[in-house]
Amino acid sequence: MSATRKRRRWWPWLLLVFSVVVITLWTLPATLVYSLIASQLKEVQAGGISGSLWNGQASSLLLRGKDWGQLNWQLRPLPLLSGRAEADLQLDGPGVQLSGNVIRAANRALDLGQTEGKIDAAWLGPALGLPLLVPTGLVQLDLQRLSVDSEGRPTAVQGKARWENAGLTGIVRARAGTVLIEAVGSDSRIDGSLRNEGDGNLSIDGAFSMRGTGYTAQVILRPDPADAELVQALQWVGQPLDGQGGRLLLIEGEVHGWADSSANTQD
Repeated sequence: MSATRKRRRWWPWLLLVFSVVVITLWTLPATLVYSLIASQLKEVQAGGISGSLWNGQASSLLLRGKDWGQLNWQLRPLPLLSGRAEADLQLDGPGVQLSGNVIRAANRALDLGQTEGKIDAAWLGPALGLPLLVPTGLVQLDLQRLSVDSEGRPTAVQGKARWENAGLTGIVRARAGTVLIEAVGSDSRIDGSLRNEGDGNLSIDGAFSMRGTGYTAQVILRPDPADAELVQALQWVGQPLDGQGGRLLLIEGEVHGWADSSANTQD
């Protein structure tokens, strides 16, 4: 029997084995994959996992014990050949709805492409450093780029957000209308601004920056001088700015990534 005929007999078997491998990988259960990598995930837990490695969902995604809601993903196979994972994600949870593209390189850094969605303004609370006041309204996100390192610390960003029906509630209720938030930067040097564009009894403006793992922010609150209750309530917040009730907030802190972060507000 010639060598050519022997090789021909092997081709059907090779094709069969290849097909089995492809089908197995394509239908690989997401639960099995998660069980293999769960120990490597820092501060992240997923529950109610269903579907496959390539197209699946988790009914709950917990980061440091906080439930972000349901996560749906579609993993793209071709980028895996170059050592990176690329997927389209949708997150739908309490106070947050986001969709975008994410790339994870071999060094565990993450790059988010065009990301859009909305989050409850209450999520801005820690960043504003207002323990007596809770932000209200809805923040519409439009990020062209967001990069984080292997520890979850931002290293680059380009995008903007529109804080609609902006306000504060707590010791007093205040309305700020619309606040535009913009941020840009790379190499862990990020700068941004807040600009008030709406009608209300409170104006919110400011600027923030991040250098390495440290960040600082200056936020100016200007109440309507005719609103005596609001002017009086804001006397407990930040530093006096002028004789009409304006207050200056100086915020600084350290970004600790996936670990618990802390911030100090200077009154």
